Amino acid sequence: MTDDVSAESKIREQAARERDRQEFGDKCHALEAAGSQAFGDKWGRAKADLALLDDNGRIPLDILSVALETDNPAQVLLELSRDLPMADELMAMTPIKRAIAMDKLATAKVAAQQSKAPPPVYPIGGKGARDDSPRDTDSDEEWNRKEAARERRVADARRNAKNW
Repeated sequence: MTDDVSAESKIREQAARERDRQEFGDKCHALEAAGSQAFGDKWGRAKADLALLDDNGRIPLDILSVALETDNPAQVLLELSRDLPMADELMAMTPIKRAIAMDKLATAKVAAQQSKAPPPVYPIGGKGARDDSPRDTDSDEEWNRKEAARERRVADARRNAKNW
């Protein structure tokens, strides 16, 4: 009876390992498709760069397995490929710290969103303000010259705003 229980538990363990291996493979295939579609040629380069960190010429399992658990594994791996020293540091971290750091990469935006609003006509708070702004202390001629220049900047800003 003990042999039957032992054999049955071994079969279940083997089935669980096989299921885990299949799930990992499915995640890797999905990652490959998502990375290729999102990043094109950059994806192949990212994988090759990360493979430099492993003696066997593949993405280190410590990095890949954690990246697969994030919301955006392709983004995480692309970001890590751009900073190999950071990827190397991640591999030296504890699994929990590594997961936290890689999750931050998954949620970070690669490119800063650019506002569609036109640039401000006058800087706020005077920081970086133009020296050629009209002032009450200017002579009439100087004030008129500065005001004409200011009006041209305002008109240019409005034209540029229409092009956004």
